[in-house]
Amino acid sequence: MKNNKTFNALIARGFNNSLANSLIAKGYTVSKLQKEKENTLKKLGIDDALIKMLFEKRPPIPTETVNKLLYESKRTCCICRDESRSVIIHHIEEWHINHNHNEENLAVLCLQHHDEAHTQRKLSLNLSPKSILDSKKRWIEEVKSSDRKVILDLVSNPNYSHWDYFNHNHIFGLYIQNNISNDNFRATSQLMHLNLINDLGTFSLERVQNRMHLYHFGNGYLMYSYMSELFYTILKKLPFIDITDKFTRNNIKSLIQVGAYIAIQAGFYFKQEKKDLRKGYYEKRGIKIEFIVDPYECTSVSSYTCHMSGHKTATMIALVKSIVEDKSQLLITVSCLAIGCNMEKHIYNQNRDMGLMVGNDLHYDD
Repeated sequence: MKNNKTFNALIARGFNNSLANSLIAKGYTVSKLQKEKENTLKKLGIDDALIKMLFEKRPPIPTETVNKLLYESKRTCCICRDESRSVIIHHIEEWHINHNHNEENLAVLCLQHHDEAHTQRKLSLNLSPKSILDSKKRWIEEVKSSDRKVILDLVSNPNYSHWDYFNHNHIFGLYIQNNISNDNFRATSQLMHLNLINDLGTFSLERVQNRMHLYHFGNGYLMYSYMSELFYTILKKLPFIDITDKFTRNNIKSLIQVGAYIAIQAGFYFKQEKKDLRKGYYEKRGIKIEFIVDPYECTSVSSYTCHMSGHKTATMIALVKSIVEDKSQLLITVSCLAIGCNMEKHIYNQNRDMGLMVGNDLHYDD
């Protein structure tokens, strides 16, 4: 924990991540560095600009702002979008003019385009504030689409994807709210012919005697096909945030809030609760996500008896209901919209398994 605090403090003062880690390995903290003489600091690889930042009274950019901006920009320059380049957080209107650390005044630039942004031409800057803002806006929208596509590809892969549970009431509410048409769903006409869905496109959730779960009858496979297609159509419209690769306190606090929809693939634990309910939770790094589901809304016998019990890797879409933090834990209570234990492995988890989790060096401008 101490190392993390030192790392964040150094990064906030303009140190790149490799230098910060090197200093931490040598036992330095910010306060210890501030007690050293200038010659000693230079021998440690700290240049004049960083020495100035180390002692400057200017407050660093708030951690939550930094995390949100970096993830929204994919740690990549919004001008060239070259992921291989080291990046810097640039003040669009310079700090000395208005002392503005707000996200709206910040953009992620590579070192080359940061230099161009500060290059004075005869009539204008090489990169005007407006052009940077426009590029930032377009790039963040592209990153959001790319981020969402990872999850959409996982849940639409016919060889892997299978939902084990749907929160039908919540999904039907989104279906009606978004004015979605079911006319082209594969199973719609057959289900209407069998009177299994109504004219609105929903169906009753009343418990039926002798059914282990909602889909436990002869035409249950048609109902599952219908719900899968309906939910995927909703998911394409839903503004969710994929937090699979962002599971730290700082990232969570920066990126999500109550009322946000999230997606995550993680190792969940499931256990039986009172009144035939089932509790699911994932806990790591002092963060816990938990939810309650009614197993009657499971989609198969295997889902009911096996997939949603014990410890399973699962992909979940959920609505954040509350976020409570104390010194020991960040507790996030969610309403699970859908969860599936047989999805293709998330690209982040694939890369992590292969040891490929490498990010850009991070710098801050003066």
